[in-house]
Amino acid sequence: MEITVVGLEGLGIPKFSTPEDMIAAAPAYGLTHTGFEQQTHLVAHLIGLPKFKELHGPMENGSKDGNLKIRYETWAASEFYSR
Repeated sequence: MEITVVGLEGLGIPKFSTPEDMIAAAPAYGLTHTGFEQQTHLVAHLIGLPKFKELHGPMENGSKDGNLKIRYETWAASEFYSR
């Protein structure tokens, strides 16, 4: 699994290989872990992934060579890319 976070000003695009790594690093990035995704209308592999106050996501970001890619975006990035 590869988890990316888009839109964190001045921090590039952080990447994590597990949800646990992302949760552990969250305070250093100014992120507040609020729980886990529970929306049953989502694809199964998104359910149970962490949620953050400052981020939109989790969402699918494709896969490459069988490696699932997950994406989170800041709210500002989400607004920009949704136009």
